[in-house]
Amino acid sequence: MKGVGPYMVKRILQYRNRLGGFLYKDQISELNIIADSLYQPVSQYFTVDPSLIQKIKLNTADYKTFTKHPYFSAETTNAILKYRKQHGPFSNIQHISRIRSLKEEVGKKILPYLTVD
Repeated sequence: MKGVGPYMVKRILQYRNRLGGFLYKDQISELNIIADSLYQPVSQYFTVDPSLIQKIKLNTADYKTFTKHPYFSAETTNAILKYRKQHGPFSNIQHISRIRSLKEEVGKKILPYLTVD
C-alpha cells in the first residue's frame, strides 16, 4: 500500500500484539503514526476479527499482565487487583462496574479484553 512502509507496519503489528487484537479498524489511529489523509484511503484494506481477541483472565492475571495492555493504567490495574483481593473472584466481567474508582469510559474500553474463564 502506498504510504505504508515497513516501519509503520511493524508499529501496527506491535500495537495489535499488545492489545491482544483489534476490535475495530479505528484503533490503528490510536498510534498517531498514520495521518488521517493516509488512513482513509488505506483503511479499506484493513480487516479485524474481534473473535480472535486474546483476553486477559480477570481473576488470575497479575499486575504485569494487566499493565502490558495499553488500556490498563497502573491506577486501573491497582483498582482491579484491590477489588479482587477484597471481594474475591469476579463471577462476571460486567462486575468491574462495581469498582467505584473505575471510570465508566475506561470500563467500557477494557471490558472486551477481559474474561472470567
